Amino acid sequence: MLTKILVGFTILCNFATLLGLWIAYEAAPATLQARAGHVLTVSGAIASAVLYFFVAWLVLRSKSSEQKIEPLPPVESEPPKTLSPEPPKPDTSIRDSDPQLEIKVADLRGKTMSEKSTEQACFDLINRGKKSPAKFACIEDFYVGGYYVAFRNFPPEIRPLGNHDSIFPLYINKPDGKLCDQDIFTLLFWAWEELKNPKLYEYVLPIKATYQDDARDLFETRCELVFYPHEHLNHRLGQKSVTIIETRNQKIRRVAAAITPIDW
Repeated sequence: MLTKILVGFTILCNFATLLGLWIAYEAAPATLQARAGHVLTVSGAIASAVLYFFVAWLVLRSKSSEQKIEPLPPVESEPPKTLSPEPPKPDTSIRDSDPQLEIKVADLRGKTMSEKSTEQACFDLINRGKKSPAKFACIEDFYVGGYYVAFRNFPPEIRPLGNHDSIFPLYINKPDGKLCDQDIFTLLFWAWEELKNPKLYEYVLPIKATYQDDARDLFETRCELVFYPHEHLNHRLGQKSVTIIETRNQKIRRVAAAITPIDW
């Protein structure tokens, strides 16, 4: 609205200036008319100059106000949250005094033994520790293809410094849950054949054994059960074979500490 008023006033001043010039020109012979015309001309020129300066001042002021950035209101900072301390990580390290079971597997085929035909391999548990015996040692059940190999017996406590005991697979179940009359070597060979990769020279399965020490702390040993199918074929054909089955990559760790140590 103010801009429109200023523009209209400017037009009026210019019109007065032109009117004064016209009167001064027409009334040049008359002294009074000439003087009036000169007064109107001077007044219009002065008013126009003042108005121009005022308009320029308003324009400059509006631009400076647009460029001015108002500061943002201060953000109230929240008090720092107190983080609960992280629980300590469990100690999985192994000491020399802890039981340290190493899992070995032995091929018993062709040897004189009284076990059933399904027990053609045994798993030896060797305690490499220097002080504590390994108690309640057991190999966890595992699958070979769709067949289930189960262990249900615990050997007596295994004394340290290289003492050992053996575990035999208690039974092998077929995928339908019925007992299987095949040995573990045949199952491993069938599982390798299902891969349909004759260039694969080994078949690997992870196995794990758990056990406790005198204080009833829980430990575990993990390793890989490695089967060599080509050596197995040589054995079946009566040819000389080297290693058919073995374990490797033994890793031992402490799983859990007993809340209350037990005095056996």
